[in-house]
Amino acid sequence: MFTQYLQDSDEAYPNACSAPGNPNCSTTGDPYLWQGQHFRWPLMPYLAIGQEQDLTNANPWRSVGGSASALLYCPSDSISGTGFNATSYGYSACFYHTDATTDALHLGNLRLLPVPGPGLGAVCVSRLANEVAFPAQKALAGEFYNNHDHGAAGLVGYWGKTQGADIPGPDMMVGGRDYVFADGHVKYVRADKQSLSVQQSCPDIHRTPGGLSGYDVQ
Repeated sequence: MFTQYLQDSDEAYPNACSAPGNPNCSTTGDPYLWQGQHFRWPLMPYLAIGQEQDLTNANPWRSVGGSASALLYCPSDSISGTGFNATSYGYSACFYHTDATTDALHLGNLRLLPVPGPGLGAVCVSRLANEVAFPAQKALAGEFYNNHDHGAAGLVGYWGKTQGADIPGPDMMVGGRDYVFADGHVKYVRADKQSLSVQQSCPDIHRTPGGLSGYDVQ
């Protein structure tokens, strides 16, 4: 789906939610586009699942009737089915931020919370396919939770069980996730084998050190 999108967008990755009529959807960029509820909308013409955005809902990113699709939802994910409109996967924020912004972001800037807010991440840009220095090593999208390898502690996201709005949990290195890389291949990667973000040292594909000039796995 990303390949088709790139072909129609002069090789530029999504940086805004193209959902006409949504008052929360800016054409200049969406700092929370990484979330599955958000990034599915600019890609919807290429998904062939027929979902429509529910602009009457209190959460304008939800689909009409709360409809779900197996294409966007991992059956091993016991959280996203009810909490995130059955969207298990995230789109790396590195693909709509500059490398400098990526290195400056804290996890709180990626969470849809009033404080601390998006910070520098409020400014989104169009990144091109030829800017990805290591396409076989830079994750484009992937699971948020460690659905397949979490043990008795239960599922955790990239940041573990967060301690407040902007502090990662010590369990962020547990398990791993399936990722789609910029060259199109899919690979399961353990968190303890990933590159760590400049801020807070998290195994986080949204804050890959160096952004699109860097890599998530060696």
